[in-house]
Amino acid sequence: MRMRRGANSRPGALKDRRRCRHRALPPHPAPELPMTRYWRADSDCMQNRGYIVR
Repeated sequence: MRMRRGANSRPGALKDRRRCRHRALPPHPAPELPMTRYWRADSDCMQNRGYIVR
């Protein structure tokens, strides 16, 4: 059986794709607090300079 370019191999594949589009995605994780990012960047910088950081 010869198939055209872009044709689906299964007859129900289009219906499966439509069903997948309507599924709810899991919620995004809470964004990181600005001060958490600040202190992580600060400790990375200090460690790169040779200081011991906890």
